[in-house]
This record gives sequence, C-alpha cells and structure tokens, in this order.
Amino acid sequence: MKVKRPVFIIRAALMQRLHQNSVVANVLLAQIVLGLTCCLGFWWADAAYFSGAAAGVMCTFLPNGLLAWQQKRAAHASRFVMQSATKWAVTMMLMALSFGVMGVAPISFFVTFLIAQLSFVVALMGPPSAAKQQPMKY
Repeated sequence: MKVKRPVFIIRAALMQRLHQNSVVANVLLAQIVLGLTCCLGFWWADAAYFSGAAAGVMCTFLPNGLLAWQQKRAAHASRFVMQSATKWAVTMMLMALSFGVMGVAPISFFVTFLIAQLSFVVALMGPPSAAKQQPMKY
C-alpha cells in the first residue's frame, strides 16, 4: 500500500526548520543593522566612542551567531543548556577583552550592547500573520 503521508510529514518538518532558521537570521540581521546604526551615531557624535560601539556590536553578534550555529545541529536539551552557557562565557570573555585590553568607552559600549540586544524583540515581532489578523468567530 502506497501512503503519501510520510512525504507530507517530512515536508512539514522541513518547512518548520526553514521558518526557525529565518527567525534566527532575522534576529542576527537586526543585530547587525541596529549595531551599525549605533556605531555610525557614536562616530558622528565623537570618533572616540566608535571603538566602544564597535566592541558592543561584536559582543552581541559573535556569541549569538555562535549559538545559532551550534543549535542548528543540536537535538538534545542538555546540549542546548551547554551551548547557552558557552554563549554566556564567550560574551563575558569579549567584554573583558573590550575593557581590559582595548579600554573602550563604557557608555558607547553599553548603549550599543543594549540596543543590539533589543533586536530579539524587534526581529521576533515581525509582520503579523494571517491568523492574527482574522477576527475570532463565536
């Protein structure tokens, strides 16, 4: 007996995976756009703040990009927890390097870091889906 349901199940799983990857890509893209906007703003205000803003973008984008790359291949909950801990450690290491080695301006660093972290909210809001636009029927 030939049943076509497995094809539909596989297709649905792949579509779900592609949708998740597009959301992650939207978050990373929003981080780049918001971070570069902050960098340009601080560079325009005073070039001395640019290095702090650039370090803030790197401390946001690199750990999140690493986490997205790692979780693309993970399937177990314990790996997700370990990868999140790795992201936290990489973020702290990049912050320590930014302040200890480079000596960046803290105000531009933290403003850019916080605005780039807001990319999660901006990117995940996205356009409303068709299901949200239809009124409920009673």
